[in-house]
Order: sequence, then structure tokens, then C-alpha cells
Amino acid sequence: MEVTIPTSLKEITCLQLHKITEAVKLIDNETLLKMTIVSIVCELPLEKVVTFSMSDINEIADSVLNLLNSKPQIEHFTIDGIKFGFIPNLDAMSGSEFLDAEMYLNADIFKAMAVLYRPIKREKNKLYTIEKYKGSDKYAELMQKAPASAYIGAKVFFSSLTIDLLTTIPQYTLKNLTSSEVALLEKNGVGISQLMNSLEEIGSDLKKLYHN
Repeated sequence: MEVTIPTSLKEITCLQLHKITEAVKLIDNETLLKMTIVSIVCELPLEKVVTFSMSDINEIADSVLNLLNSKPQIEHFTIDGIKFGFIPNLDAMSGSEFLDAEMYLNADIFKAMAVLYRPIKREKNKLYTIEKYKGSDKYAELMQKAPASAYIGAKVFFSSLTIDLLTTIPQYTLKNLTSSEVALLEKNGVGISQLMNSLEEIGSDLKKLYHN
């Protein structure tokens, strides 16, 4: 029997990625988890996968996990004849777009994709415009067919952006403290160096949390 094994994140769909993440949450047994991953990416029933040799199961599952741990570039993709592009100008994102992206990136793969990728309206060379945001539901179902590389690439990029924004808070907070506020903190036993260390620790913890 011929088995198709993905060799790139582009060959794994967002639906398959969703199934894998759910399996990781629910299955404690490592062997069963690997069998389930093979079943998902090779589109085979679990009853068939259990007949494979353990060396084959380990090899396929480990190769998939390595792919999922990579950091792909953000690229366009086409689903059912519709070409989708990543938001070209993050500075121009509306509050609702940013909030929805932040909320769905770790909660709903398909809705997150529907926020960050939309149909390309006009394109010239490397410049393009996308359809205006009309809510995450419009393309969520279609995004099940999107490549996992698009989601992971966008998540890494957007999460890095969010972490960078959060870690600027210590500097911004200290910069905007008035002399009376500093005096009040010191009166209550919180020196400026102690506050600085505390805020920097928060920023460091955020980065560690992301990279883990």
C-alpha cells in the first residue's frame, strides 16, 4: 500500500493541524499519540496505522513534529481559486482586527486565519491589497483547507510583534512616571531600581513564555 507522507508544512492543512493539536491535548500515551498523528497526516484509519511497524510510525510522526516546530515564511496561498494574502500593513489594522487576531491565534485556527488572511483584490509586483475585514466567520470554514505553514508563519510573526509591544511597557511606564509618583513609590518601599527590575522581569518572562 502506498502512503503519502508530508515533507513540507504546505502539505499539511489547517484542519489536520487542528486535529493534531486536539490530539496532543487529549492523548496522554505517547505511542497512541504518534499513531494518531500518522493517521491524521496520512489520511488513514487508525486501525490501519496500528499495523505499521513502530519504526515507521516513529519516523513519520517525528518528521511531522519537526515540521510543526519550524518557522516558515508568510506566503500567499490559493483555495478553490481564491488567492489569499496576509495583512500587508499591520500598522493599519483596525482595533477589531487586532483584537480578533490576538484572541483567536491560540483558540481557533480557522478564525485566526480568516482575520489575518483575506482575498487579494489587486496585486502588482510584490505590492497588493486585500479585502476589507468583515468578521472572522466569513472565511473560517474555507480556511480548513489552508496550508498549516500559513498559520504557523502568521502566528510566529504576530506573536513576536505582540511580545515586542508588551516588553516595551517597562520602558514606557518608567518614562511616564511623574516625580511625585516616583516619590510615592519610594515612600512605600518601592525604589525606582526595584520597579525597573520587576518590570524587566515581566518582559523577560513574556519572552520566555513565547519561546517555550
